[in-house]
Amino acid sequence: CCSEQLLEYLETAAYDNKACVQSAVVQAFLERGADPGVTQNGATALQMVVLNPYSSFEELLRVFHLMLSKAPAVAAVRDGFKLAPLQWAADYVNVAQQHGLAVPNPAALLALMPTVVATLPPEIDAGECCLRAVATGGCPDVPPKNAPPLRFLEGQRVLCRVECPGGEHAWEEGVVIGLWYREACWQADHAGAPYEVRLDISLSVFALVDHDRIIRAAGVAGVRASGAAIGTA
Repeated sequence: CCSEQLLEYLETAAYDNKACVQSAVVQAFLERGADPGVTQNGATALQMVVLNPYSSFEELLRVFHLMLSKAPAVAAVRDGFKLAPLQWAADYVNVAQQHGLAVPNPAALLALMPTVVATLPPEIDAGECCLRAVATGGCPDVPPKNAPPLRFLEGQRVLCRVECPGGEHAWEEGVVIGLWYREACWQADHAGAPYEVRLDISLSVFALVDHDRIIRAAGVAGVRASGAAIGTA
């Protein structure tokens, strides 16, 4: 059936051809009735796209939009490792290493996070959250030319949704310490993550999207810091 053919295409692209997933091919399968939630060895078609480290940011933006528009709930499906697609996307360094690549490809993360917050209804939790900043990452002195306006400024206090030990999520308070954070392997024409935040629990995180699903103004009614993320790896 179409769903099985989609899985076969995705597996061949990643492991045999070591090639970028093509949005036109995925679109053709979906139009013929393929299901992005169909699984192979515990991984959905969406997850197989994420686990391909050879795809381009531009193609993945289209692929993720196609898949999540048709089956938004698939973004919340966890595999045998109890990881959702976004968690694998955030672990792009490990994914690259599994394929023997010296240079990681962050395209899956950079494309999936904005698609999730733009496409998914509030009741579907894809595990979207702020992510740990790395020592080699940083913020530029001058905003990139393609940077859109932001809701928060440096020095403002915010609440960040972060992952806790065990895979749950909590809101933690902190202060914006930088704008347009980026890591060395991120593509040059990507503006970066809008915010780097130093949490009160002594963790530095970045918000890849300027959206209430992962970052909010401190003091919002009904949302308060929990301290539950202490010890997050």
